Amino acid sequence: MAVLSRVAKLSNDFLNSRWFKVQILVQKNITALSAKQPEFNFICIELFSDGHI
Repeated sequence: MAVLSRVAKLSNDFLNSRWFKVQILVQKNITALSAKQPEFNFICIELFSDGHI
């Protein structure tokens, strides 16, 4: 049970973290921009692919 509450706390901390909120904003902006400019996708993929994709 301790492990579950620990995991829940970690995921909660992650969801409340600034990094996560910034990622959501970035994702929304990318979606909006890429609809207008398809070539913008490639720039974003290079910027945000730091080995986590």
